[in-house]
Amino acid sequence: MKLVHMLVAVTLTVVFTASVVGKVRSRNAFAAFVRSVPAFGVPRRLAGPVALIVTGAEAAVVCLLIWSLVAGGGAVGLWAATALMSVLTVSVVRAVLRADGARCRCFGSEDAVLGWLHVGRNAGLLLMAGGVALAGPGIATADSQSLLVAAPLGGLLALVVVRLEDLAVLVRSSSPA
Repeated sequence: MKLVHMLVAVTLTVVFTASVVGKVRSRNAFAAFVRSVPAFGVPRRLAGPVALIVTGAEAAVVCLLIWSLVAGGGAVGLWAATALMSVLTVSVVRAVLRADGARCRCFGSEDAVLGWLHVGRNAGLLLMAGGVALAGPGIATADSQSLLVAAPLGGLLALVVVRLEDLAVLVRSSSPA
């Protein structure tokens, strides 16, 4: 079970890191994220502060997940990821149900209209984080052998999560008509 905890923690760390970096990599990227926030039901005047809070919460989750992995933080990072993914998933579901063209700025550069693929991605991350957090006490500390297995697998899984829209386009375009 320790390996599963580590795999999920690494995956979530990479996913949330990609999300934060995508949003703060430039002024334009963050401005685009701020412009996307009102589509989630947030008043325009609060879009900037909410964007900062979301980005800060994602960065905090990254720190807690790393602490869980390397400093004996137990499942604290997984519980934090579960809480944040709960809020993000509900927000995406609400935006999809409103069908008003809300755009995905989850990783900064994407500009796809939110859809059920996004809901599925978020729900999967929520289930991973919450399921593993519920399953046990968490990671005492990462040992090098387990980390050698969990890091590349978690990185690969995170890459699939982050580039899921691109993969879906590839699958759709290669499907027979």
